[in-house]
Amino acid sequence: MYYAKLANGQLISSYEVDDRIQRKILALNQQSFYCPNCGQELVYRCHSRKKPHFAHQNNQLSLKYWRRESHWHLNNKEQIRQILVAKGYQAHVEVASYTPDHRSDILFQAGDVVVSIELQASLLTKEAVISREQDYHRAKVQVLWLLNPKQRDLRLTSNNLNRLAPFFQYLPCFGTYLPYWVEETRLVEIQSFNDYGHLLCRYHLSIDDYLYLFSYPKQVGLLNQEGTSGPGIRQLLKVRETRSLRRKIRQRPLKAEKKLLEQLYFRKLSLDDLPDTCFFFRGESIYIKEKLWLLAAYVFLLKEENLLDSEIYTFLLNYLNPRPFRPQLSFAYENWLWQISQVMVKLL
Repeated sequence: MYYAKLANGQLISSYEVDDRIQRKILALNQQSFYCPNCGQELVYRCHSRKKPHFAHQNNQLSLKYWRRESHWHLNNKEQIRQILVAKGYQAHVEVASYTPDHRSDILFQAGDVVVSIELQASLLTKEAVISREQDYHRAKVQVLWLLNPKQRDLRLTSNNLNRLAPFFQYLPCFGTYLPYWVEETRLVEIQSFNDYGHLLCRYHLSIDDYLYLFSYPKQVGLLNQEGTSGPGIRQLLKVRETRSLRRKIRQRPLKAEKKLLEQLYFRKLSLDDLPDTCFFFRGESIYIKEKLWLLAAYVFLLKEENLLDSEIYTFLLNYLNPRPFRPQLSFAYENWLWQISQVMVKLL
């Protein structure tokens, strides 16, 4: 590990110890180091083939408290801290935060705001993300998430969209995006998406530029984002393809499709009563778990009941299953749902 506590509780890095030894202002036999997590005494080690670090005298303790941290996580905490210090911030890693069991990855003050950067090597559930953010909020700390770039390789399937949903964020200058920390470039990579999970653009920012945008969000000009609000419609879909899809649903309906079949049965209708236009809506959205054609089918059924546009929207808002995105994206979801339902009402 690269950080330890002194007897007075001050946190010190192995690099600082190495520097003090080189300048002959610290003698190891006059200084003790302690684990920030378990409190056990640590040994300072500096070998020619390894970076200076601290280690438990009992290796089992080291495994117990640090085996959950990946190499990427450990390395990049120190990398970002050094970048922030070079920019004039008083940044520290592994700082005790709101609970004894959790420590902020990188904690520093930016103006009047205390900021915690959380490096996330693996994906968390929505509940875990929200719980951690609420705890930070109570401690008056603003949290910024940065994901491991290996998550960029995930295909945006329905399952992976559900896993990534808690980390989708929104800024006026980017729209809906995911933030990554790229160790090789020492930059934050922003991946901006449209409403249907299609990558619009990649932006690369220094950590302090990202902090500035996050603190003072602005509406800035982006590349052309045509089609970000419109559904993906395949008007040339062949009739036989819709028949094949209907047959597949009858034979092995998925959970969401069973709900539609129940609604049809309640109205004494079948899949054959749905117009082919419903099946022209292909793909899915980053906001809901249902496929777009299912959404179109519900709009058709509600329109047949002569409901007002606002009533159709309210029903959909209460009936559909949103992905586990954070509450901050609710306004974007509601705006998209209103727009897409209006488009479908006109087409069906």
